Amino acid sequence: MAGTPKGLDAIKLCRVQAKAYPQLVAELERVSAQLYSVTPIGKNVSEWIGKLYASFLHRVTLPDYKLYIHYVPRTGYSQDHRRIAERLVAFEPSTQVRVLDRSLRRKAGLPVWRPGTYLELALSTARRDVLEFLLEEHIIYVTFLYWILDPPQSTFPLETLRRLNLEKDDPSYLASVVQRHAGLVEIREYHGPLVFARMIPEDRIVRAAKETASEFAVPLERWID
Repeated sequence: MAGTPKGLDAIKLCRVQAKAYPQLVAELERVSAQLYSVTPIGKNVSEWIGKLYASFLHRVTLPDYKLYIHYVPRTGYSQDHRRIAERLVAFEPSTQVRVLDRSLRRKAGLPVWRPGTYLELALSTARRDVLEFLLEEHIIYVTFLYWILDPPQSTFPLETLRRLNLEKDDPSYLASVVQRHAGLVEIREYHGPLVFARMIPEDRIVRAAKETASEFAVPLERWID
């Protein structure tokens, strides 16, 4: 058991209703999907929030799904990003490292005229150590990104993740992605992950939240938002 991190009071699990995201929830209902929010309650969360999110997402994926992950460092190519890529490849052999071409840089809102190289990282994993590495705030900054939940034998959905993470999304497209896959996760820095679930039952998400709360020795608050 991890014990209670300083400043963490509780974990809140919500099944999000139309009043919070009316257009998005309406589109998800059209494809028989639900939206869940997992949020830490407390102060000074930056030191432990990555481990908490990794614990929850690891439990959601097991035993029969992986997270298909896509990430583009927004500050360009540096020695830090080289080390991140090298460590990820060592951690998770599925990791692919590519250089963004000009068209993808333009879609991502990155400079196309400035010298230098921008990396694109893609991998699939259910391993907690890999998720902790990705979500630790002091290693790399990962927030407001979409990752896809699917069975391990699935084809890597690179073009879908590029559109989700490099271009502006919209509720109808998010719903179409959820319709084609088991689920979708939006990583949000201090407000917890959003889980878009079509094939993942609610009791699995509740169990993952309960086990995470137990690991961190805090209560789980549940309600419909």
